[in-house]
Amino acid sequence: LKLKEYLNDVEKLDISKFPYKETEINICYTNKTRIKINKKWNEKMKPNNSLFIPVRENDIQGQDIYIYKGLPLIARENDNKKNMYLNNETFEVLDYDNDNVLLQSERVDENGKMEKHLIDMNVNNIQEYFYLNYCTTIHKVQGTTIKDNFTIWDWSHNRMNCKSKYTALSRGVNPENISIVA
Repeated sequence: LKLKEYLNDVEKLDISKFPYKETEINICYTNKTRIKINKKWNEKMKPNNSLFIPVRENDIQGQDIYIYKGLPLIARENDNKKNMYLNNETFEVLDYDNDNVLLQSERVDENGKMEKHLIDMNVNNIQEYFYLNYCTTIHKVQGTTIKDNFTIWDWSHNRMNCKSKYTALSRGVNPENISIVA
């Protein structure tokens, strides 16, 4: 079946047709799941030379982060003052030292062409402005198309309604690339 056919009635979807596969890209409903999956992947992927940044005090949505090249991050909110990052914009760590982290994203320029966007940010600001992005919540992934393998978590969560299920499932382009966990 094509993905479009599965989207016709997500409430009655047989999730056994989307068996679990371990994937570096994950979507979930709850922040609790987001933090758990991000921790797993951040610890799994960290090299010996990674830089540890502890969670900020009283930051209930944040978590400890190991910084390393290739680490995916997502902006927590808009930077309305300098337009360095936009809410939900995804970044990759290009380089880092004990003081700064060099981040890169791709943006569409005024002519509709993709351009690289770089940010050199102080290590102390990473936790304030970014989350790990091995797993993100459904509301942050809206509007994104995922061509790679990914896993949807929290499918059976009591607050995961039809709209949320549809949004999560419709991020994909090919049903064979999607895994669903109840």
